[in-house]
Amino acid sequence: MKSTKGFKSAGTLIAVAVLVLAVAATGLWAKQSKPAPAKAPAAKKADGDVIAMKNISINKKTKEIRISVKTALQKGILEYLLVGDKGKAYESAFKVADNLPSELYFALTLIGCEPLPYDAFMKLLESPKGKEEIQKGHAASLLSIELLKGGKPAPLASVVRDREKGAGELIFVFTGGRFIKQSAYSADQERSFIGLWPDLSAVVNLFSTHKNPYRGDYGYEMNTAAKGLAADQDYELVIRRKS
Repeated sequence: MKSTKGFKSAGTLIAVAVLVLAVAATGLWAKQSKPAPAKAPAAKKADGDVIAMKNISINKKTKEIRISVKTALQKGILEYLLVGDKGKAYESAFKVADNLPSELYFALTLIGCEPLPYDAFMKLLESPKGKEEIQKGHAASLLSIELLKGGKPAPLASVVRDREKGAGELIFVFTGGRFIKQSAYSADQERSFIGLWPDLSAVVNLFSTHKNPYRGDYGYEMNTAAKGLAADQDYELVIRRKS
């Protein structure tokens, strides 16, 4: 029988997810020291190195997460890169159907990522040397996100316009989301996957010092100058550990 590295069956994956969530139920999680989803993802399909959860797939060998998404808007100010289609799609670049943020959390843990508590993330964001410090001390929480269209790389700027410019390389951080009264996972309730403007509930947040986009020509918006951009166009987000 051919052997494979990592998890050997969907049953093992379920067991690991349950173990993660059992730890989450302890008092250590009350102060957001290690945020985690409220429940384990439901059905999974394992095919060799790839685990599929509807529009989210995890490649255990390449340590990649792929999410099939659609553009949520044609124009507008953005607070999110990705939300669920029943979430705040009116201020997000992309939306995903039939998946919950807890499934993204689960996927990130499978590729070896560790959540950085939101309060620690915000302290670094407000620090003059925060960008240097987060890259030096929290490598396991840092992510890169690549955009694909038709299977080919596409610049994120072809969809999202940086109104302030000069942001340089984008650094996304696995901040984990939060529990509400130790019973509900807020990311699932709000369908918040990836924030461009800091969001305590989001699973992932962009490390950005951009100002409030509703108070001037700041932050991010849909790139209305991009030829042919429209709502409901198919794209794919590829998420990897940055280190």
